[in-house]
Amino acid sequence: MAVIRDFKETVQARALYDPAFREGLLRECIDNMLAGDTETGKALLRDYINATIGFEELGRVFSGPLDVELSDNNVVQPDVLVVLKQHRDRIRKTHIIGAPDLVIEIASPSTARHDQRAKLDAYASAGVPEYWVIDPDAQTVKLLILKNGVYCSRGVFSGQSGCASFSGRA
Repeated sequence: MAVIRDFKETVQARALYDPAFREGLLRECIDNMLAGDTETGKALLRDYINATIGFEELGRVFSGPLDVELSDNNVVQPDVLVVLKQHRDRIRKTHIIGAPDLVIEIASPSTARHDQRAKLDAYASAGVPEYWVIDPDAQTVKLLILKNGVYCSRGVFSGQSGCASFSGRA
């Protein structure tokens, strides 16, 4: 475990002072997702979030499948989700109860319509503050921010375009 901890601390230290390294980590996870390797992309995204800004002190990142109970009769399994420290009471051993602070879905042809309609409505109703939809076929990332119970687009990003994350950083 010490080797893993040392490696993690080395990555976190470099991510702290090297913007090009941070961008490279994020680009690698997005590229994997856009190329259709969603499992590697989810793991890399989780690691990216944990490696940047000392995120582990701010919250936890989970990759699916993990049940999220948005309400009594509405359970979803986001691909990646973030629960901030101030909401850690929502984390159970086997699932999450309540709205995560960030949900990331990786759309596939079979789930795209569901992710962009039914899940969007469910996340908005539950009060999920930020929702990203990654579309590997279109090679885009759509950022949505909840305002007054409705998601507003912060943009659809592709290729080399920058993307303002939920932490306000590019």
